Amino acid sequence: YRTTFTLGVKAMDTTGAQLWKWGLLFALQFTTPAQATVEVGNVQASTIGHSFFTMDPPLPGIPNVATDFLVDQDQGSGGGAVLQSFSGNFDTNNRFVLTIAAPPGRRFLVQPPLGQAVRFFAAMNWQGPSVLSNGPSFFGTVDVSFGNLEGIAPDFSASRAVLSRLHGFVGFNDIQSTAFSNVLMFSSITLTATVPSANVGSGTWNYTPAGDNALVLYYATSQSTDPGRIVTIVPEPSTRTLQPYVLHNFIGQANPMAPVVEGPDGNFYGVTSFGPGRDTGGTVFKLTTDGRFTTLAAFTNAPLNGRNPTAGLVRGGDGNFYGTTTQGGILDRGTVFKVAPDGRLTTLVHFNNNNGALPASG
Repeated sequence: YRTTFTLGVKAMDTTGAQLWKWGLLFALQFTTPAQATVEVGNVQASTIGHSFFTMDPPLPGIPNVATDFLVDQDQGSGGGAVLQSFSGNFDTNNRFVLTIAAPPGRRFLVQPPLGQAVRFFAAMNWQGPSVLSNGPSFFGTVDVSFGNLEGIAPDFSASRAVLSRLHGFVGFNDIQSTAFSNVLMFSSITLTATVPSANVGSGTWNYTPAGDNALVLYYATSQSTDPGRIVTIVPEPSTRTLQPYVLHNFIGQANPMAPVVEGPDGNFYGVTSFGPGRDTGGTVFKLTTDGRFTTLAAFTNAPLNGRNPTAGLVRGGDGNFYGTTTQGGILDRGTVFKVAPDGRLTTLVHFNNNNGALPASG
């Protein structure tokens, strides 16, 4: 009965002096006053670093510490060796608050009492060479249920939300959550946000971890006046906040409904469910990290071509991308397709009811 939080990173100069780091401020609130165990374990091999723990406010019996650690190389990815553990009672408000920053490849584990529900409060702080931000750059509430996590692998998808690393940003894994307006929130399927930028808007965001250097979010809507956009969230050191930046605005009724995936070239690849122009069967596109957009392939509604993809692409080991269309194909029951990074589109499977039909992603 534990959930995993992937921590942030800190930057070091050649002398080993700290330049900056991201910290995660959070509180755990149980439904009843209870004991909790906080552990730090490794998820990647060959990681040497420094972990920082600060209680805010300090709780009796739980010290503020800074602990050096050397990860056991035999643990490998997904290892869970406990390097530090603290236990203590929650305060009268059932609140336990901790500020954490750690190098890549660390994870934070929380183990609540059997059957307990947990309320999770999260906020990001920017820390400079000797500067600690007094205010979070965003704040939110997440309800987490641990009742069904026993014996489940850390990467299971049924109760997973991921916020990818960006420039030392932190991420969250395996969280069942609810969404609230005015804050960036985490959910197993979508992120709901009202972000502080008029050119981004508010609505439902499908997320995707897009490599180590960017967090790319989809802004998807069913309104014909807003065909969707791709947004990245970047840190703003001067204001110690996270700011949204629009990488691409779709036109017409493109209706992107699925996350993008990072290609071997570092660019992002994805699909739209409709467009372009009169052939409204959808497209496959490429987007560079600086916002250059290219339509690679179009689904034309032809008998041997699918149309209207709703699920995202999957990157194959051969360097190609694979996906499905909800409709189209010989019997108009959907297809499985392959698309090369240069846009060559190949239909691999035609669904015919006997082998399935109308694949979709919700």
